[in-house]
Amino acid sequence: MEFSLAKIDLTKQKIEKKQIPKKLIHEWLGGRGLGAALLSEDVRGPTDPKSSLFITTGPVTGTMLPSSSRLEVTGISPLTGFYLGSNAGGHFGWRLRSQGYYAIQVTGKSKKPVYAAIMDGKLSLHDAKDEWGLTTGELIKRFDAEKASVACIGQGGENFVRFASLQFDWRSAGRGGAGAILGSKKLKAIVVNTGKKVDVHDEARVRELSKKLFKNKNLATNRLSSCGTSNVVEYSNKIRTFPVDN
Repeated sequence: MEFSLAKIDLTKQKIEKKQIPKKLIHEWLGGRGLGAALLSEDVRGPTDPKSSLFITTGPVTGTMLPSSSRLEVTGISPLTGFYLGSNAGGHFGWRLRSQGYYAIQVTGKSKKPVYAAIMDGKLSLHDAKDEWGLTTGELIKRFDAEKASVACIGQGGENFVRFASLQFDWRSAGRGGAGAILGSKKLKAIVVNTGKKVDVHDEARVRELSKKLFKNKNLATNRLSSCGTSNVVEYSNKIRTFPVDN
């Protein structure tokens, strides 16, 4: 099995397919671990043109397991100057896996606005002068949400607002300012369409586990599903993990 990474080099204006060592996948389980491991190979400041931002998935992304569609965004935060780790749900992660990729690396800096596409197994870069300046909602509506997912930035990211989010369709990787990193690199969006079904080693076992997890979901799960992370505001404030009045 291949563990592929799509490397978007904006300075060279090219995208190429790279292989992630199998050992790395096994040693750093999940998208968060993989992203941290990849970032650690070359840590640079968030505005350095040679800095990298990673979008990573995990071993169960694209399967029927609940919450398996989530992905991780990893880099160096322009807000804090330290580690940036944020995640988002939606369809982008499983569509990326359906195209045969575990991860995306964005590096370099473009002289003009561009967007990247991973469509039908092909990697390409396109001029984004018509898309630059659009809100994330306007940009998402330009693509058929039934057939493709969009990771994109809005006007905040374009203008290097240090806490700008990176949108994945209508979901947000809102922590750390990943949108500002893409804005500094002049990358407006990454578009990924639906590819092949993600293969698993034992589909019957995965199906059985999935049914068990759905059956055992609790009240907290239902609240997160309907209200998102706003559901944990009161609790977070109670244990003093909110960044206010500390």
